[in-house]
Formats: sequence, C-alpha cells, structure tokens
Amino acid sequence: MQIHSIENGKNLLTVEVMKGQETPYYYRGNGSTEAFVRIGNESVTANAAELKRLVLRGKNSSFDSLMAVLYTLERAG
Repeated sequence: MQIHSIENGKNLLTVEVMKGQETPYYYRGNGSTEAFVRIGNESVTANAAELKRLVLRGKNSSFDSLMAVLYTLERAG
C-alpha cells in the first residue's frame, strides 16, 4: 500500500493485490458486493458468465471438465 501526493494537495492510495489461487476476489462497499475482471487497462464488473468462470478457475476446474464428469456420470447411471 502506498500513498502518493498528486495535484491540488490530494493524496492517492494505491493497493497492489497479488494473484492468488481462489478466485474470484470480491469488493464489498457501498452496500454491494462485486467481482471485477481486467479488460485491457480497465477493471469492469464481472458478468454472470465471467463470475462462473472465475469460480471454476478458483477450484482449478473448467466448464469442459465439468461436462466430461457429468457425461461420465450419466453413462454410469
């Protein structure tokens, strides 16, 4: 965490969040909870599909691998 002095006597606080294994990461504030993704040099709110992808990635999984497991279970049942 660093504080930088910028114009007009204002301060800017920067926080670096290191990449971890269990995604998504949530921001809680202003009465809401949101997950963000990077698109280019911007952080945007994750939509439902992106949020699901982040949850699967945090579990070291993917949609394709889940479908393969479901297919295998259906054939066994």
